Amino acid sequence: MRIRLRKFVLLLIVYSLVGSVIFLNAASTSPGWIIYFIFLGPFYLVWVLYGLKLLPQHPQATILLKLGKVLPSLLGQGLVILTSPANCYGWHQGSNCVSFWQTYLSQSQDYWFLNQGLFLIYLLVYIVLVSIFLITTFDTLPRSGNGQ
Repeated sequence: MRIRLRKFVLLLIVYSLVGSVIFLNAASTSPGWIIYFIFLGPFYLVWVLYGLKLLPQHPQATILLKLGKVLPSLLGQGLVILTSPANCYGWHQGSNCVSFWQTYLSQSQDYWFLNQGLFLIYLLVYIVLVSIFLITTFDTLPRSGNGQ
């Protein structure tokens, strides 16, 4: 489906804000917040600024939005949320964090590498997936500067 660039950038801003709130609520711990502010904050900011930079260059442009390309990004976001550190009692003393999945959706509070240990890997995969989606979406803009 075709969507106006202005509307897409607005949706990107809303997605960045809502996504940040969801991520920060899922990782209701200091380590989670630190990781999100180091990785996710600058990531979202760069893409929003890039989208805003394109608006004056292509004021009337439309882009091709393929919803099928969004699904891998949403899956990555779900994995990141599920493995977010939600309970880090004693992490200053070297204890492991317990994930959102284990804290709120499971009965087990034991450390499980596939759940907590992959959090950073899932976060990086999510960043790559969203970047691929945005690069391929912004690439559908017309090459000329007139925005048509």
